[in-house]
Amino acid sequence: MSMETTELIKELKRIAALDKLRCLGCGYEHNCGTHGCQIIKEAIRQLKTVADNLSANRMLVVPDSGIGDLSDGYNTFNELYHHRAVLFSVICNANKDIAWKARQHHDGTMYDGMFIVGIDTPDGQATYHYDVDPYWDLFQVREMEFAPEWDGHTPEQAIERIGNLKNIGGYRRRGHWIRKSQYVAECSVCHELGTSKWKGCPHCLAIMSKEGPQNEDV
Repeated sequence: MSMETTELIKELKRIAALDKLRCLGCGYEHNCGTHGCQIIKEAIRQLKTVADNLSANRMLVVPDSGIGDLSDGYNTFNELYHHRAVLFSVICNANKDIAWKARQHHDGTMYDGMFIVGIDTPDGQATYHYDVDPYWDLFQVREMEFAPEWDGHTPEQAIERIGNLKNIGGYRRRGHWIRKSQYVAECSVCHELGTSKWKGCPHCLAIMSKEGPQNEDV
C-alpha cells in the first residue's frame, strides 16, 4: 500500500519522537536531544523539500526513456541536438575551405560512436561532437585522420566565433610549409604533406606563406 508524501512525513515525525527512547548510537545522537532521532528528522526535512519543489514545479522529472526526451514544453534535448547538427552542417558545407571532420582527436582518442567536426574561423576554432550515425555524412567537408589540436575554446567562444563568420566574406586560413626533406613539406594548418613550391595547401586550402622552420630531424 502506497502512502501520500504528507502522510509519510507525519509518520516519520511520530517515529522520530518515539526513537528518542531507543537511541541506537549512530553517531549523530548528540543532536537529538529530546526532539527525536536526528537521522529521521533530516530525512523528513529533505523529503519535505522535494515535495515542496515538486508541488511548485521547481523540479524536473527525467522521463524513463532518458534525459534526451526531457522537454521544456517546446523541444526535447534530442530535438535540439538534432537541430544544432543540421544547422552546423549547413554552415560547414557552405564554408568547405575552412571546415573539416575527423573520427579521432589529435591524440588519437574519441568518444564511443562519435566524431568531431569543426570550422577554423579568423578568431579560432569552433567545434562540436556528434554521433557518427546518422550525422557523419551530413557534413560534406574535408575528412582528416586526426583533428587539429584543440585551441582551448569554450562553448561560449565557439558560438561567438560562428556568429562572426558573417563578417569575413571569403576568408581562407593561412599557414606555412614545414620542410621535412628536400622535396617534402608539412602544412602547418592541417599537417598533411605537400611541397613548399605550392602557394596553397591542396588538402585544407590554406594560403601558404614562405617556408617555416625546418624540421630538426632533417
